[in-house]
Amino acid sequence: MCNREIDTLTYTQENLDRNKFYNVPELELLNDEYIFRSWAGNSCIEIIRNGNKLSGKVYFAVEGENSKRFTKSYKLSNKVTENLFSLVNGYQFKRRENKEIAVVHTFEIKDNANIEIYTTDSPQFEYKIWDIVKIDKYWNIFDKENPFKKYTYWELIQTGKALGQDTYYLTKGNE
Repeated sequence: MCNREIDTLTYTQENLDRNKFYNVPELELLNDEYIFRSWAGNSCIEIIRNGNKLSGKVYFAVEGENSKRFTKSYKLSNKVTENLFSLVNGYQFKRRENKEIAVVHTFEIKDNANIEIYTTDSPQFEYKIWDIVKIDKYWNIFDKENPFKKYTYWELIQTGKALGQDTYYLTKGNE
């Protein structure tokens, strides 16, 4: 059983639904030594370490107006993965003091059997991650492959639910 240290989030049905939306396996089901996931915007960036071996991926997922989903993952280069791991490994994750501020970014870390979830309303660390990964490059590839003319993604769906509003759809080419 996992020892969970939780910030403002708990590993709830919402987390399981998000994993399913992105077609990402649940952390508890993975046997890797170390997993880091960064969730923000319309992407999930993941690093996995087993012994001295590192691997990295970026996941994207969108949903069309017909409720069908398009998901895709892209393997990160060894150099990008190593740079990203160095950044994450050297970062001091802290618990947020002001829990009234909206959560913008979520980081999940599984170290052996321990799962920790951190949240922040500050985008600076996420921007560093995106810069190392060159997230725009992968988004542009994904966007070209996206079969939907109108689509939405996880954060827009959740924001709509929280505000009691209909889901907002983006029109391809007008993002």
